[in-house]
Amino acid sequence: AGVCTRCPDGSFSPEPGAATCIQCPPGYFQDSEGTDACVPCRPGFFSGGYGSVSCTPCALSEFNPEYAAETCQSCPEHSGSLFSASASVDNCVCKEDFFSFLNNSRPPCGACPDV
Repeated sequence: AGVCTRCPDGSFSPEPGAATCIQCPPGYFQDSEGTDACVPCRPGFFSGGYGSVSCTPCALSEFNPEYAAETCQSCPEHSGSLFSASASVDNCVCKEDFFSFLNNSRPPCGACPDV
């Protein structure tokens, strides 16, 4: 008789008793063994490889508004986010020595004129 083994973290088996485990695809993770599905990374996080056991927060100056993202997007030119794991471009603000064309500290940003 065959011996059942639990799929390790970062993988899953959609059918009980399956002989093989499937690694979670990019954008997904699984931090528990013996599961039947992977979990999508939430906005502000990403997973760029197969078999992830957790999602990585977007770095400063990046954001990600989507579930199951494989990467984060960069804030618009001359702007950055004030914290990691940002889920919205609305968290990007103009960097020091740059101003907002919209007068709200948000992109698009231009260089401050020399005074």
